[in-house]
Amino acid sequence: ITQFVFEMDMKADLKGDVDGEMNELKGTFNISGTQDEEKMAMVMDLDGSMKGDGVDGDAKGKIELRANEDGVFAQISGVKVSDDEVQEMVDMMLADYMNEWIMLSFMEADELLESGEMADFDYDEGDELPFTNIQYKGNVDILGLNSYHFTADIDEEMVLSMVDAADVADTQEFLDAATMSGDVYVAVNEMVMTGFGGTMKIDDPEMNGTVDLSFKINPTKSEAVKTPDYTKELTEEDIAMLMFGGAMMDPSMGGGMEMEFDDAMMMDDYD
Repeated sequence: ITQFVFEMDMKADLKGDVDGEMNELKGTFNISGTQDEEKMAMVMDLDGSMKGDGVDGDAKGKIELRANEDGVFAQISGVKVSDDEVQEMVDMMLADYMNEWIMLSFMEADELLESGEMADFDYDEGDELPFTNIQYKGNVDILGLNSYHFTADIDEEMVLSMVDAADVADTQEFLDAATMSGDVYVAVNEMVMTGFGGTMKIDDPEMNGTVDLSFKINPTKSEAVKTPDYTKELTEEDIAMLMFGGAMMDPSMGGGMEMEFDDAMMMDDYD
């Protein structure tokens, strides 16, 4: 599948003891949009809510990405957060970039076009999937596609075979602490995966609880990617300014950084 609409939902309810301090995190997160690997375009709507130690609020926004031989372009819009102070800081940081097409000059268009991936959402027909104990449960509608519904467990051996050798130990440690099972959906006519969903139960002193995840796709078509009319570029230096500038504007960071850094000094570091 190279062209599709997608929808991903995640719900987390986690807590754990890290260095003698109990942490807790609850939240929901949704991403939906369209992706076209052939035309190299993607639109994402993000909506989330999180509550835990040091975090409490809602956030949403939209981003559109395009890539062609002229470069990589992005447009950010509709960024809203529930905290007024944070919203004011976000508006200030993104004032020059919101609702405008921006060339991402720090990204190499040739590398992106050669890789053929806007994000790791792609799946090719015939690919092996890491599921076992598969059982047919009937037919359901997945984003407008009639799909077979199966229940399944994660095939841990296949997962381990898919990761780099350097990551096997960490992956095994995670699999030992997590139990994963859920649902798999396959389009009746196209015979390609149209989604999966399930619950991951984590049992570890530093993190235990559940994470519910669902991901659905429907193959679709889109028009050729055109170079947008853009007036701004976002460079690595701009990103550094946004990151460090945001930290200095955040009252929770304290006043120490303001004494150590100023804009001129930060720009000198990148000359």
